[in-house]
Amino acid sequence: MPNGESALQLLLIAVYRIPKLFLLLFYCFIFMLSKLHLTTLLIISALVGGIVLLANGVAVKISWLSAVSATITVISLLLLGFQKWFWRWRCLHGWFVEKPDVRGTWKVTLKSTWKDPNTGESPPEIEAYLAVRQTYSQLSFRLMTAEQNSELISSTIQRAEDGLYKISGIYRSEPLLSIRERSPIHFGAMIVTVIGDPPSGLNGHYWTDRNSSGEFNATMKKEDLYSDYVSAKSAFEAIDNG
Repeated sequence: MPNGESALQLLLIAVYRIPKLFLLLFYCFIFMLSKLHLTTLLIISALVGGIVLLANGVAVKISWLSAVSATITVISLLLLGFQKWFWRWRCLHGWFVEKPDVRGTWKVTLKSTWKDPNTGESPPEIEAYLAVRQTYSQLSFRLMTAEQNSELISSTIQRAEDGLYKISGIYRSEPLLSIRERSPIHFGAMIVTVIGDPPSGLNGHYWTDRNSSGEFNATMKKEDLYSDYVSAKSAFEAIDNG
């Protein structure tokens, strides 16, 4: 059992340390520090805390530093869990997590604004499927049509004042080899608005370096992820056919 002086010392450390650890954990969640960076940060924090306690006349024992190792392990596990799973919890959204959960495969309609110079008409709408893989710090879009696959190479998620989320990014599109002569590999940009919370739809626009643009609309989603157009199309047709 600790004597009165030891208990007072532990209380002072708890009062000093606990708020700092919660603040440190919060910053780790935001910046998703690696274990090396986290270890360095905690060691520096422990050293600074020890110096401050010594300066205030509180005896600091070297054995207390063993708590740093346990702290690193616990926070590392929390970070891993948050990165992969905890951020999805609905109770955290809107105040602690400001990112929409758009994971899954979406059925998409693409409407190009390009007009055929010979007829003056725009091409018909294109059916596509968007596979979204997501963790707290990473977002992957793969848009699949019958003729090409497009993949995000850079993206950001922002929350507007009215609470709507917007996803903006740059993508690379790779048409099938058999049609590369008329449709070469190209790059583009997109802005997508997430509808609803939890998300029930995606609406947006896209532009390409081929001087074309269009509209993007998705209203149906499956939780399963598909990596090719044929598999995704078959899965959604099964839903349509009951």
